[in-house]
Amino acid sequence: MQSPYLCIYDSINDDLDCSTSDYRFTSIYFNNQDDCEKVWQIGYELISLFNGTYLLLDSEFCKIEICELLNDGVGQRNCKNELLPVFLEKPDEPVADEFPKDNINIRLRLLNKAIEDKGVYLILRYFDMEPNWNTYYKILETVENLSREENVTTPIDQVSKNKI
Repeated sequence: MQSPYLCIYDSINDDLDCSTSDYRFTSIYFNNQDDCEKVWQIGYELISLFNGTYLLLDSEFCKIEICELLNDGVGQRNCKNELLPVFLEKPDEPVADEFPKDNINIRLRLLNKAIEDKGVYLILRYFDMEPNWNTYYKILETVENLSREENVTTPIDQVSKNKI
């Protein structure tokens, strides 16, 4: 899977010419970053968006997580996820604008849109959270707030909302 913001790929066993099921990812957000902890947090954010995108469309999706951070092939110290969502704004680098927008997977479209739109970003982050009523209510509140901000009418049944 490749987006202008995130590239997830499987390494190949050259001897057997097959997948190793050793998945890796890189991102434009890691460019020019020297702070290992910042790279970890950016990685956690991107993986959370990735997981939220897949869970939105497939509730049986098995979440992925970061096991190791490599810099030029050398393992870096592990940093825990601070769980502080930081809106990753669209980078200034031109590669993001050059990426083709036609004929790409719906998941890639959502992932790309999340980087460009804070509302989509928040909703995908919520889908990566524990599926419970608290999370569902946060999603509902986010949709309502975004609807007001964008002046869009959303058909939300107040009786059902109050039951939540």
